[in-house]
Amino acid sequence: MQIDRFEDFLIKQNMSTLLKTNLMKAIYILTISLFSFLTSIAQVADFDPIKDLNGFKKLIKTKHANTKTIKSDFTQEKSLSFMDDKLLSKGIMKIKHEMKVRIEYTSPFAYLIVINGENLWIKDGKKVTKINTGAGNPFSKINNVLLNTLQGNFENIKGFDASYLENKKQYLLELTPTETDTKKLFKKIAVYLNHETLEIMRMDMLEKSGDITKMVFTNTELNTPIADEVFVVR
Repeated sequence: MQIDRFEDFLIKQNMSTLLKTNLMKAIYILTISLFSFLTSIAQVADFDPIKDLNGFKKLIKTKHANTKTIKSDFTQEKSLSFMDDKLLSKGIMKIKHEMKVRIEYTSPFAYLIVINGENLWIKDGKKVTKINTGAGNPFSKINNVLLNTLQGNFENIKGFDASYLENKKQYLLELTPTETDTKKLFKKIAVYLNHETLEIMRMDMLEKSGDITKMVFTNTELNTPIADEVFVVR
């Protein structure tokens, strides 16, 4: 079975109980999720290779080690290859070491995705779907990208080649898939960081299908208390 769209991948991973509309909602983050990654050619042209790459990686490593929680509002724009109109949504993202992410959509619909270790939950109304993303499951690679990108732990991202760029205001990390499973889903992933604070400002992702997801983060708070119960879905 050839996989041309991310929805088809999810279906193949024993998610046939989800309706097509629910799969489209899940894409909001998981293609991401988190997660919004590809800029226009003009925007990328404004970036140059990072001059002190080793210094940048040390800064990122320190930032990651000192950041225990992240809370941020987000606005997401989804462009589907088969639709002219863009899908806009808003929500709140919460992250906690280790391996905990909660992405909660509040507008235009209520929708929840939670990752806790190797488990991922999707909640739509009263319906809850649980997926194990452990080793051996192709979905584990998506989980790896999502968790490590949102936490700024770029050194642990697997299955992608990374290019490190910068301008006066931002750093740009471009991820190009290198493995068969990830190539079937993505063309490119890009992460934008504030040049001074190293906080993630925006993520874009271009899928193989031509769909594009863009996510902008605002009102970011670091190291504020977040209870473990936030990352449990019942």
